[in-house]
Amino acid sequence: MNIKDYWFNLELEDDTEIITYFVNNLKENFQTLFTNENTSNFLQVMVISDNERLSKERFLNVFSETFSILEIHLEETGGIKFDPKFPSFSELYSIGWMDESLRYKGALLNDLWSNITKTVEKNGDRLINFANNKILKLVRKFLTYLNSLLSSLSLAIPGIEAIKELKDIAESFISIAED
Repeated sequence: MNIKDYWFNLELEDDTEIITYFVNNLKENFQTLFTNENTSNFLQVMVISDNERLSKERFLNVFSETFSILEIHLEETGGIKFDPKFPSFSELYSIGWMDESLRYKGALLNDLWSNITKTVEKNGDRLINFANNKILKLVRKFLTYLNSLLSSLSLAIPGIEAIKELKDIAESFISIAED
């Protein structure tokens, strides 16, 4: 299985670089988890209805649209800036997305993600198997914490809320598939 084992690159020293890396890699990481059929069977498991409005193609369109929203917001604002004159600087600071707090949050998300990838490898699977209850439980823990991070980050970076909503849609499919 060829899956990156982290979402935050904590080898980077600068807070700006760490957050920029995280935000810039959200699309790739969400693809790994949900839409890349070489790393996940989510698209196969999510089929819950014959309703055309809930098709895989529609989900993929929503996926694409969602990341376009984030990209447009980042282009409009010139990206993530850590300048005390820039409004998101004080917001990021106030939500604990700087210094040791940022590194702790990143390490926790990376650890939760690593639990998934290690379990997939240990099971001898070639992808994140949403039909495997143990994997599903780990994914749920990961998504719960990711939700918390995205919620706070959305206060400082426009467009992140759309990513959070996409994560919520995917979680809904997981819940329906479990029933």
